[in-house]
Amino acid sequence: MSSLDHGRSYYHANTQPFESAETINLIRRIRATKPFLSAAGVSRELEITCTNQYEVDVKQACIESSPLADSKKFGQIRPPTW
Repeated sequence: MSSLDHGRSYYHANTQPFESAETINLIRRIRATKPFLSAAGVSRELEITCTNQYEVDVKQACIESSPLADSKKFGQIRPPTW
């Protein structure tokens, strides 16, 4: 069985997360300062893609509620150097 219904949440055995509206609300409330997220793919046309649809809401909540750069970087343009 790939997912189990636990009342208000679902457990996905293949990737081992719990999916629920409560998870999304918790992520939005805690506002993590350094989220670490994975992506199945990144492209200019489709942007960030996931393997499983149930990952999308959780990852979107993380991105929307967390800073992806510190405020000193806004409005700055730097030449690419490595």
